[in-house]
Amino acid sequence: MKINWQWLLAGIVLLLITSLADAQTKHALLIGIGEYSPRDSISLPSCSAGQPNPDGRFGLEPTRWPNLRGPDNDVESMRALLEQTYGFRDITVLNSAQATREGILQAIDEHMIRDTKPGDLVVFYFSGHGSLRLNSKSNKPDHMDETIVPADADACAYDIRDKELAQRFNRVLALHAKLVAIFDSCNSGTQARGRHAGVSRSLPYDDRDVAADPNAYNGSDLDHVPAEGNAVILTAALSTQAAQEQMFAEDHRVHGVFTKALIDALQSATGTWRAVDVLNSAQAYLRADEWEQQPTIEGNTEDSLFGEPTSNHRLRAAVTKSTSDGVVLNVGGIAGFDKGTQFSSLGEGREGRSVVLEVTGIDSPISATAKVVSGSMNFRGGEMFELSKLRVAPYAKLRVFVPGHGSLSRRDLNSVAAKRQFASLNWVDDPVESPDYLVVPTAGGWRAVAQDGSMLSAINGNSSNHRAQMPTAFLAMAPASQLVKAMEGEPAVRNGNVELTDELSGAQYLLLGRDVANGGASARQFALVSTAVLGPRPAGGYVSNSKPPVVCSTDSSLPIRGPWIKVDPTKSEDAAGQLITFAAKLAKVRSWTQLMIASQPLPAWPYRLAIRTTAGDAFVGTGANEALSPNTGYDVVLAADPYTLRAATLEPKYVYVVSFNCAGSSNLIYPRMDEAGGAPLPMLTLGNPLPVITLRSAAVKEPLGAETFFVLITQDKITDLDRVLSFGASNSPEEVVRGAGAISFKEVEGAPINWSVQKVVLTSRPKD
Repeated sequence: MKINWQWLLAGIVLLLITSLADAQTKHALLIGIGEYSPRDSISLPSCSAGQPNPDGRFGLEPTRWPNLRGPDNDVESMRALLEQTYGFRDITVLNSAQATREGILQAIDEHMIRDTKPGDLVVFYFSGHGSLRLNSKSNKPDHMDETIVPADADACAYDIRDKELAQRFNRVLALHAKLVAIFDSCNSGTQARGRHAGVSRSLPYDDRDVAADPNAYNGSDLDHVPAEGNAVILTAALSTQAAQEQMFAEDHRVHGVFTKALIDALQSATGTWRAVDVLNSAQAYLRADEWEQQPTIEGNTEDSLFGEPTSNHRLRAAVTKSTSDGVVLNVGGIAGFDKGTQFSSLGEGREGRSVVLEVTGIDSPISATAKVVSGSMNFRGGEMFELSKLRVAPYAKLRVFVPGHGSLSRRDLNSVAAKRQFASLNWVDDPVESPDYLVVPTAGGWRAVAQDGSMLSAINGNSSNHRAQMPTAFLAMAPASQLVKAMEGEPAVRNGNVELTDELSGAQYLLLGRDVANGGASARQFALVSTAVLGPRPAGGYVSNSKPPVVCSTDSSLPIRGPWIKVDPTKSEDAAGQLITFAAKLAKVRSWTQLMIASQPLPAWPYRLAIRTTAGDAFVGTGANEALSPNTGYDVVLAADPYTLRAATLEPKYVYVVSFNCAGSSNLIYPRMDEAGGAPLPMLTLGNPLPVITLRSAAVKEPLGAETFFVLITQDKITDLDRVLSFGASNSPEEVVRGAGAISFKEVEGAPINWSVQKVVLTSRPKD
């Protein structure tokens, strides 16, 4: 076939042109408003015909309407960062007089929507005053819409409500573009209580009711934007806090403290940083400078903020401050690592090489002390580090007894020989049938272990006529050396989360095997079995499940027996992976329990974690006598005695609830993962906090038995939930630290009590 090179060349040129046309364009709209003083700050402004009524806020004293000195500097710094570091070319800037209500909305329509195509990156940045506007038809408890205040607010113009921004932002997302929105403003929060005398970026609320305006848009607000598309929204502070600005000695200029921290974090970021890493670093900068405002992030936090997506999922920690002994990290006991764990910097230190930190102390669930063991660096706070060497906390380990530990010969593993040695026993097919003996192979041969721990080498002499009265036993086949070797190679064993031992003493689980009929032949299966089977059967008995096939108890948060795993001698790795993955899940439940034991009740915190039935509104305790039936509805709540609640001086805390079902599978109950750490509870906007706060509603489903709910209450926010709380699956030791380890926080002299862990168990069993 003859090739037409002219047409081929033309096709290549066309392809290149098309590719360039389809390349991502980065758009940015940057708004900074510093001039806010009304023309007459004592009397209400007069409005032209056709304009809305005057804004009642302008009747307030002049001191409530401060101008801002930082927004212009913020916009200038953000523009330089986007142009010089991230390659933005299409940047539109609105300063003060240009940033009227109509000017802002028109700029969004023209520069963020009209010129955007699929795959583009669109950035909206606002620095200025934030406020609220009355909306009596709002479904929010305080009936307020959050707003940004335009430059012509003193000329009767309405603030721009979050619903109006969300309406336009959703149009950007409908174009299949990525949206990043950053707000360095307040939502009428209280003054920050830090050591700084900054200027608040907050104004009183606008009392002109949105509901009285028939033309007002009343769709979804900004909270719905991240859930509906590829969006990331960052705000400078909580709704209960004021965003601040102050003079910085570095350039002798005023900046918003959040914008300054954000830019500092972005300037040290590498291409592997996710949006949540940037937020954590910025928050660490704020803490290092003793600012109490806490920035928030929502949306696609796993994506990079202004660059390409990253696939790196290792645990990360930010430096919050330096001390005489080293530095403090924002991850601690909840991540399950112990002293000796190392983190490496994501950038280079002063000597042009990576800085390595080694953990020297676990101070709290979300705080650890570390020292520099390699490299050199001037720590200001906010630097980001990544897990590079893991040492698991002792109480985060699960000890599994392995009969013979793979050292027995094929002759030792012969089940026929074992049954001949213990001919006077009745054999059962499952250890959960509560046999009198567990027959296991040891270095000295087969032994029968009784419930009292005694061991016998043989049981003979009874005739078959009395077999019904003979003791029962389960014959525990030992794993072959290939299976044990494959298990030892699993990440959870190498890391120390799971320990395989030939010592029965101190083990929580047993690795037991059995032979089952398989079409005239036999197949060998293995399961993890709780050492509880060596003791008396609980009064409530055991609960068998089919989804997954585990056996549970209403008396224990951990399963009595895991699923039986078939072992193919030619594919030991498959069975080893399934067994150790299950063991790692159980280790996580144990470690949360140890974390609870190490914690203390929080002073003046009146709430407790509780479960109540949805239909009867009755609180459910723990125990088999209160077990719920399948499909029964229930609510996970925070409950407080009303009298105690009225007498308490409440400071809202962050609340994180995790549940573990009987199979060891974890579930984030509160907050949702996409809420990136949530908001502090209780909400105090209604004046009197609610005595019962519903966190999540659900219904009982398999596996039945016991589901354990843990709540971590802390004054600090956790934004990187999927890494810190370790919900993701992992095949490599560096990617996820499984479980939360025990800590010795009580022993830290003079340490404040700023966290606590509570537990409640929901029991269930099939209907009679």
